[in-house]
Amino acid sequence: MKALCFNLIREKERIPIDFSVNKMVNAGFAGRNQNSVSKHIEELKKEGVPTPEYTPTIYPVSPYMITQNSTIHVLDARTSGEAEFVLMINDNKVYVAVGSDHTDRDLEKTNISKSKQICPNIISKEIWLLEDIQDIWDQLLLRSWVIAGKERKLYQEARLSALLTPESLMNFVKSKLKDNSMHGLSIYSGTVSVLSGKILFGEGFEVELLNPINQMRLTCSYEIHSMDFLEG
Repeated sequence: MKALCFNLIREKERIPIDFSVNKMVNAGFAGRNQNSVSKHIEELKKEGVPTPEYTPTIYPVSPYMITQNSTIHVLDARTSGEAEFVLMINDNKVYVAVGSDHTDRDLEKTNISKSKQICPNIISKEIWLLEDIQDIWDQLLLRSWVIAGKERKLYQEARLSALLTPESLMNFVKSKLKDNSMHGLSIYSGTVSVLSGKILFGEGFEVELLNPINQMRLTCSYEIHSMDFLEG
């Protein structure tokens, strides 16, 4: 179990919310448009990542891997973020956050499930209620930037219409749960294609989920530090 603290944003209100993550999954290849899914698969194949047997898919992740820290530490420089919306399910409420499924690209080539356990999953400190944004869901804009040196490069940009709806995603995940319990469950949505068609690496990553109607946004950003402080 991992305890997190959020601010629930509702119009002008900021309501503190505590959430205990009992279990967490990362969805993969979860696009509504299979052409887009195929494009993302091709991006990963260029990096040597094996093709999944079926899409969408999900991977279990240890709850302690989720963090709101602004700095993460990784084994080497070949890790990168992925912009995703995050569903947090508790007491018949579904909250929406934004996050990054940070991934070790070398380990991903041999075992995707294990690659999900080696880097943290980063999540925003602010959340929305799904019911507040359900009617405009497909208009929400998911974006990410890679920070490399002094350059901040737009990396991903897509409407949430590119990904499975929250209902479809939750139904899919529930169908895979042995106990059918969604209480305390965190679901990372899977990501969208990168704009350049090539995975980029950097020293920082930023993610944003923008409501274009009122310009409200959820954000998370973090610095990436390699653990290269030992000799040999």
